[in-house]
Amino acid sequence: MSGIAVVFGCYRLPEERLQAHLEWNASFYSGSGARLFVVTDREYPLPPFAECVVFPEENLPLVGGVRRFATTRCRNAGIRAAIAAGCGLITCTDVDISFEPEAWEAALAVGPCGVPTAAVPYCRMSESSEWARRERSWIDAEFATGTVTMTADQWRVIQYDESQHGYGYDDSRMLHRIAAQGVSVLRTGYVYHVAHVDGANQKEHHGRNDHWNRANGFNPQNFRHNRRRQ
Repeated sequence: MSGIAVVFGCYRLPEERLQAHLEWNASFYSGSGARLFVVTDREYPLPPFAECVVFPEENLPLVGGVRRFATTRCRNAGIRAAIAAGCGLITCTDVDISFEPEAWEAALAVGPCGVPTAAVPYCRMSESSEWARRERSWIDAEFATGTVTMTADQWRVIQYDESQHGYGYDDSRMLHRIAAQGVSVLRTGYVYHVAHVDGANQKEHHGRNDHWNRANGFNPQNFRHNRRRQ
């Protein structure tokens, strides 16, 4: 299947990180005729092959009288936009992700024939915020499964869990939902998660010190609550 839609969020984040993502992955996106659907809090300048899917703040969950970030709601909104645009193959990823060739090729290989398959690459979390230095120091994050490629038909059936909010467990819940629908998960290739802050202490679960919007309370650590939301 040629061509692919890419969905990711850039919600209350520095515009520089959005532009960096486009630069990191330019060769993959342009070479495959990818269309990008970026879920945002406002309009951003984007190249012709990309568009903002503005997600109103009032659609975020109200927790203790305060709006909290919900990546699951934002991701589903972007996926719906890609499906509505007629895209047949959709990758959902993250603004901090840089694809490596094998991971991108695996995403493009997902198709409607044979056993239903989701491509979920392995993730290497770099300590550097500079893309050119991403390979110098990183950790393997086996359970970081936020980059998922499926056909539009599969995404119509399998959505992210919108009862969750804040940070944590959304990736794991999605893998459970994929398995429950009998979709085979293909884990091959790597993506790099480029650190938000240079020299950040990268740990897969607890201990990272560079989460977006953690200090201001908009995107709180919420593993325990989200894991309970069965």
